[in-house]
Amino acid sequence: MAPDALDASTTEEQYSLLFQIFNRDVIILGDLNAYSTMFGASMTNCRGRLLEELMDEHNLVALNIGSGTYIRRTGEFSHLDIAMTNINIACIANWSVTNDTLGSDHLNQSINFIDERVKTTTDITQSQYKT
Repeated sequence: MAPDALDASTTEEQYSLLFQIFNRDVIILGDLNAYSTMFGASMTNCRGRLLEELMDEHNLVALNIGSGTYIRRTGEFSHLDIAMTNINIACIANWSVTNDTLGSDHLNQSINFIDERVKTTTDITQSQYKT
């Protein structure tokens, strides 16, 4: 099913709820099936525009730096997995994608914190999300 083929009102409600629940220092990372040039995609679809608007409304920024996160059957990379946070965290976080799929069609993502007060590296592994 094409990303724009789903019921737009349900998607908007679900995304809005996600942003309302997390209104402080937060990292939101997920396979949101949204395409946006903000996340590195070559085009922006309606879900991508919706996320851009919600991110702007809630003062969040994308951590994605343009790397593909999903491998299509054709071998092409897509930008389906999106990481976003507020500016406080974005200033100390480096987001990256590894070449390891861990058996999934999604690439492993890593967020490293560069602030000395935060001495943790968080790897988002396959076991932490559904494929």
